Amino acid sequence: MSHIFIVDDEPDVRSMLELFLTDLDHKVDLFTSAEDAWRVLEAHSPDLVLLDISLPGISGLELLERIRQTDTRLPVVMITGHTDPDLVVQSMKLGAYDYIPKPLQLDRLRLIVEHAITQKRLEKERDLLSSRQEKLQPQEMLGESVAFQKVMEMVPRVAASPSATVLIKGETGTGKELLALAIHRHSTRCDEPFLEINCSAMPATLLESELFGYEKGAFTDARKRKIGLIEEASGGTFFLDEIGDMELELQGKLLRVLEQKSIRRVGGTANLNVDVRFIAATHRNLEQMIGAGAFREDLFYRLDVLTLRLPPLRERHRDIILLAEHFIERFNLEYRKHIRGLSPATSEAMLNYNWPGNIRELRNALERAVLIESSEWIEPEHLFLRQGIERQVVEQETEQENGFQIPLDGFSLVEHEKMIISQVLEQARYNVSRAARRLGLSRETLRYRIRKYELE
Repeated sequence: MSHIFIVDDEPDVRSMLELFLTDLDHKVDLFTSAEDAWRVLEAHSPDLVLLDISLPGISGLELLERIRQTDTRLPVVMITGHTDPDLVVQSMKLGAYDYIPKPLQLDRLRLIVEHAITQKRLEKERDLLSSRQEKLQPQEMLGESVAFQKVMEMVPRVAASPSATVLIKGETGTGKELLALAIHRHSTRCDEPFLEINCSAMPATLLESELFGYEKGAFTDARKRKIGLIEEASGGTFFLDEIGDMELELQGKLLRVLEQKSIRRVGGTANLNVDVRFIAATHRNLEQMIGAGAFREDLFYRLDVLTLRLPPLRERHRDIILLAEHFIERFNLEYRKHIRGLSPATSEAMLNYNWPGNIRELRNALERAVLIESSEWIEPEHLFLRQGIERQVVEQETEQENGFQIPLDGFSLVEHEKMIISQVLEQARYNVSRAARRLGLSRETLRYRIRKYELE
């Protein structure tokens, strides 16, 4: 017997669902509001929740978000009387298992309930199998191209030197973090921690505290000692992503760690020995930064012991369709969709596209298509790759105006502004201050546009 919570403010709907599910031999608890359901959910977890999107007080979407913050396994099926697809998409992005519109189709509901409960029962077994497979092969490290295979052939060789530093070069979105993880998993440190930090995601003072930790009283808010990430990673691997964005003063402190194999917490006096393998990554040209005085030459040579370069996706022509099929299969399982694959026109368009955002852009485009589209095959227009798919048409049918190519048949300024802001946010790793500087906007103006276009 499975235990199901029904959260709906309509008495008729609650009564019908209670009768229907009880006849199927399920135990049912009824709630008229999200607040009542949440109080019970905090203490008891059922096998399934049937949740109305529109509820008085806390909405169904808000309750779904709360549930996902505490329990990622509990299947939640949304009940909606709305025809607005944005609400459905939002609920799926928040982690809903499925949705069913009103008036309810009981046959469909029965199938959804059976599938959801079965999936929950198999979740632990599937996670165990997935973790075993992932230890051997990180997700998305796939490819048959010569350029990619040359990199992967180097992984076990690099991993065989568990103390030597590694520098991974490559454009944004090429999978540098996954390559670092692959090196860790092939090394003798594989059973020890793999910790990481993005050097561009926080200011220098906060980054220093995260890296080295601090002693109680080191600064105003230091109410107790904090162990730094490098210290926590002792015995394992520490990955410094976007090392090119680290400020010069902090670069000097990192250099001392690499040379002395010890750290000193902020506000501390004692040096603490650490046994860590450092892997750094960057999309920047560090040699040019050295010439400009933005990166320390001595740190560069200390990092540049073993160097790997991940090729951009445009240099992995043979892998584009292979990766696309992998992502479609993955997102079909994640979102319970049944898209069969790419149409011939889409394959051709993808092969002709330059993929400036690399694998990350490919993954995001396919995730959006699988999530939103209902057709059996993914068509070119489902990917919204305007810059690539329409490049030849735009070049033939545009005129030069103030140095900017304007299509003769016009374009949507709103859509282009949203696309530009989205791309800059991704490039800045969703650091609003950094993105605002790149766009020449104030933080407040950019935050307004983020809310306006729902890009949070």
